[in-house]
Amino acid sequence: FATSLPELTTAVSAGRLGVPNLSAGDLFGSGIYNLAILAALDLIYYRRKMLKSVTLGHVVSGGLAIVMTAAAAIFIILRSDYSIAWISWSSLILLLIYIDGIWLVKRNEEAISKKRLESRTKKAEVKVSAFLLERPWWQLGLGMTAAALAIFIAAPLMITAANKISLATGLKETFFGTLLIAFVTSLPELAVSVTAVRLGAFDLVVGNIFGSNSFNMATLVVLDIFYTKGSIFAVISPINAITGLFIILITTLALMGLVFHSEKRYLFVEPDAVLILILCGLAMFLVWRF
Repeated sequence: FATSLPELTTAVSAGRLGVPNLSAGDLFGSGIYNLAILAALDLIYYRRKMLKSVTLGHVVSGGLAIVMTAAAAIFIILRSDYSIAWISWSSLILLLIYIDGIWLVKRNEEAISKKRLESRTKKAEVKVSAFLLERPWWQLGLGMTAAALAIFIAAPLMITAANKISLATGLKETFFGTLLIAFVTSLPELAVSVTAVRLGAFDLVVGNIFGSNSFNMATLVVLDIFYTKGSIFAVISPINAITGLFIILITTLALMGLVFHSEKRYLFVEPDAVLILILCGLAMFLVWRF
């Protein structure tokens, strides 16, 4: 949740300003950037074999990200405008899927945690805890509060600036949201992921990425609430559905790499990580092209 605060505040600001495509582009684009971060770290820290070292419990959280993204893409393609007041039925369905999915992830995590006591994952969690305990609680709290305030202040300014640039240049809001705003709002995931990899907490990295992508799709509900002109799914650009399909494809590839624990590499390179980066680049190219 913490690393998705930029996307959340951006959704609130975009909804209030009446520019839902900026936020929708950000939410889908952030999903692409997050998966690119996962693949890039797997390549950079290739000796640690990140995707091959995490628990299979992430299949559930990755599956939730796929289902959430698929549902959002379907609603965008259908141009659904059925709503209660101004809140779309599609948003309510998306919220129910997310709540049910989080419950399943929690149940799965509880089952796995019982088998984790002597595993490498448990050792990594202890290492992360020790890293956090080195700092006073008030210092951590102050840092998180300052970061949250900075995000709440910066998000409206960023959306306003992006909207003005979009109008002045004639470039589409979806382009700005997917390529530019999404890059900025994905920086917290990048910072957390790099730190976690250095600590050997690979499960934290994968869980953070899949969890952020699921939460991003749930944030469409927040965007729908603050956009009071009707259903956002009736006005969001269809190109976001294409971005969503790429997220589904790339997440599936990541899960396949996670499940298939092969030790085979080519010139110290993970083939699945390279393919993920290529697909991420292709998705961004299509957003720019169309």
